[in-house]
Amino acid sequence: MHIDIYDNGVGIEESQIRRMLMEVSGSKESVSFGVRSVHNRIRMLYGDRYGLEIESELGAYTKVTIRLPFKPLWEA
Repeated sequence: MHIDIYDNGVGIEESQIRRMLMEVSGSKESVSFGVRSVHNRIRMLYGDRYGLEIESELGAYTKVTIRLPFKPLWEA
């Protein structure tokens, strides 16, 4: 299942996106802690195929995709 969230704001630099999703050893950077935490928890639960993806173009948009496994309720 993919959930896409779009924003037509100022965008995010590629280096900042990498910092948001990658664990930085010993980092005290709290700005992206929540994003990184959600990404890592999804990957721990469901594997490396899942998690958050962030795509952005400065001055144009940002798109965050949340990838999760899908299991219909009737198969639960």
